[in-house]
Amino acid sequence: MALDMPLDRNTYSVYSNYFKAGRITANILLNALNKGDKILLIDTEDDRISSKLVFEGFYSKVVESKKCEIVGPVFQSDLKNNIDRVLEKYLTSDIVSLYSSRFLVDMVERAINRGNNNLRIVDNGFSNNTKQLIRDEKVIATVSQKHSELGYLVAKYMFEYLYKDVKPKKINNEYENTIIFKENLPY
Repeated sequence: MALDMPLDRNTYSVYSNYFKAGRITANILLNALNKGDKILLIDTEDDRISSKLVFEGFYSKVVESKKCEIVGPVFQSDLKNNIDRVLEKYLTSDIVSLYSSRFLVDMVERAINRGNNNLRIVDNGFSNNTKQLIRDEKVIATVSQKHSELGYLVAKYMFEYLYKDVKPKKINNEYENTIIFKENLPY
């Protein structure tokens, strides 16, 4: 039983569709932006598989919409240690939003510390920092995977398969993402 990524055609899996999560994230953001607004896109070489898929989904939706101007994607290795450098170089006053494959919350916090308080941001993931940025209305929303529910389903399917000899109905079981705004933020 695989958790979070389909492995092959024979292994049962429970997973989130990260590409789709990126497209949902972009769709929410595009609805908060005006035609011609500039979005700074930042990607990194030290990426993980899931965040790469989210970024690709986000990018494909923004390009497809033709609503906003894309600045980048800017590629930065060792992004975590180069956030300030990237923001200094690329976050100009005409940019109204930014999105990154990794460390977006860190970037938003540093941008706010630099005086960029009016950026429109939609995140992926659900850290305590993301919750606080949503409460403070610095992040519009987040598209998050329900990891605890995914884990529960894998354990349930494994138990039913091993103990009761009941196979899951499908090999690949895609679980929907959750969209969290301030109004439905769990406190």
